[in-house]
Amino acid sequence: MVKYAIAHASSAPSSAPSSDSSSSTSSPSKGYAATLKAAYASALFDVPLTAAPAPTATQSSGAAAAGSFLHGPALLVSSDGDGSGGRDVAFGGNGIAKFLSLVSPSPGATSGSGGSGSKGGSGRYGPRVDEWLEFERTVLRPSLSSSLSSSLSSTSEGKGGEGGSTKKIAAALTKLDDALSPTTGGGGKGGGTLHLVGNSDTAADVAIVVTLFLASQRIADLLNQYDSVKRYVAAHVTSPKFLAAVTTVDSGILLPTSSSSTTKGASTQLDYETESSQLKAVTTIFTNAIAQAFPEYANVDPVVQKCSSSKFGDYQCNAAMRLFGTMKKDGGKGGGKGGLPDGITSPQDVASSIVTAVENQTTNGHNPVIDSLGINGPGFITCKIQSSYLDHHLNLLLQKGIPKPSPPSSTHVQCLVDFSSPNIAKEMHVGHLRSTIIGESVCRILEFAGHDVARINHVGDWGTQFGMLIQYLREEYPQFAKGEEVNITDLTVFYKNAKKRFDDDEVFKDRSRLNVVALQAGDEECRTIWKILCDISRKEFDKVYERLDVTVTECGESFYNDKIAPVIEEFSTKGLLSVEEGGAKCVWIPDSKFSIPLMVQK
Repeated sequence: MVKYAIAHASSAPSSAPSSDSSSSTSSPSKGYAATLKAAYASALFDVPLTAAPAPTATQSSGAAAAGSFLHGPALLVSSDGDGSGGRDVAFGGNGIAKFLSLVSPSPGATSGSGGSGSKGGSGRYGPRVDEWLEFERTVLRPSLSSSLSSSLSSTSEGKGGEGGSTKKIAAALTKLDDALSPTTGGGGKGGGTLHLVGNSDTAADVAIVVTLFLASQRIADLLNQYDSVKRYVAAHVTSPKFLAAVTTVDSGILLPTSSSSTTKGASTQLDYETESSQLKAVTTIFTNAIAQAFPEYANVDPVVQKCSSSKFGDYQCNAAMRLFGTMKKDGGKGGGKGGLPDGITSPQDVASSIVTAVENQTTNGHNPVIDSLGINGPGFITCKIQSSYLDHHLNLLLQKGIPKPSPPSSTHVQCLVDFSSPNIAKEMHVGHLRSTIIGESVCRILEFAGHDVARINHVGDWGTQFGMLIQYLREEYPQFAKGEEVNITDLTVFYKNAKKRFDDDEVFKDRSRLNVVALQAGDEECRTIWKILCDISRKEFDKVYERLDVTVTECGESFYNDKIAPVIEEFSTKGLLSVEEGGAKCVWIPDSKFSIPLMVQK
């Protein structure tokens, strides 16, 4: 039986994204949104999902390998009971939602928003679905991500607003409102009022609904002006299947199955004297505070992230609102009104209890990490980092240097970094310098992490231009033929003059082309001139590398010269080589839209 499992990239998603006006778009929030899309699609399209086991040190998945730039889940398909050993078939929330809609076993699944359709999995997909998915990814989501100013939730500029990100959001909502309107949308074009395409839920609805749901608090005033969008979102997010998806994600069911859990009420220990990660230190403090204030909810993720603006503080804890919602839903666990803990009537009360618990975590009368706690909006807890904590770790850094990664990398790998790559007989330009600096930085990071790094400088030291340079040297420096040394003081001027002769003189051009053939064939004189030109360039390149403190190993185009013949022979043996006019050896790609062959040898 085919199994579908969710594997997370570099880390599991946070329990909830930030939903205040200053929320960050950091990867945990992206991971939460993508996981919620996957869970909602699973519920809508009747395709069960499980959590893939976290990979061990000797295992990897596409999600793990691509973790640094995906920041989200991958869908694994396998026939194994636990989802292990699966192959990646879709990445990200939109991709997973689209895939699940296509493999849906239900020929006419009931719509999560209350409607129903007669189309099966294949009927839920078409060009319009892709268009809306692209709209969500490239228009709606970026416009909401750019609305990080705190004024957005309290200042609405209306449908004709002229203010920055608000205007972009308004334009996106207008497009959605038109598509969902009973008058301008319609079944054929927009699919009525509760679906973007057709009369049943599609991956497009999953993506749009989740994105608007997660931003709904931040854009509440603006959203209220679009009746069709508001009705559409409300119908979906209050449906049993959407609520089930939220519960699934918040409960951690789709997190890696080997993730360790914290014993209820237990305090997580961390040595703040040696722990230099501010995020880890602050997260530990809020985790312990929640466990102290509400032991029954000790496993709740504190959802700590950096504040988007320093005016709010350094870090913020966004757990209070969802924790309050969970308490209300659970009921019966406390002695207060509605089963809530005593004294808890709002998210602000939850936040206040957490703050009190943080303040109780003191050493010599003050918290070792956190300073200036505050509660903003409906329950966002902000804080600043103690200056004494920063001073202590800055002094350690100055005294002992940057510590080696801890724990060390689980896999020791050989890495090849190809960078710089200037051309012989030409000056480096800014593109080469940019590549040189970035490549050197990447190498140093990999070496610092304990990997074996090969620093490859793939210089342009072969090709047609050398036939031109060889011919120009022969004509301009006839003493070279007599065995005398050649003193070329400015190779750039030498190259420009040779290029001008090549463009203006047909005889010179023909001789240059013959020199290329002779060079590749190993002609002694051509090789000698070629080495002289390469040595002159290397001396200039080395001046730059020395000044930048860059180390490279040259492995230029000429490195492959003696490896070309065996490749051509292999093509010929397999009957794939075609000799064209002029003797050029080419390979034609069968069943290809390309009408020009690949030339393997001139």
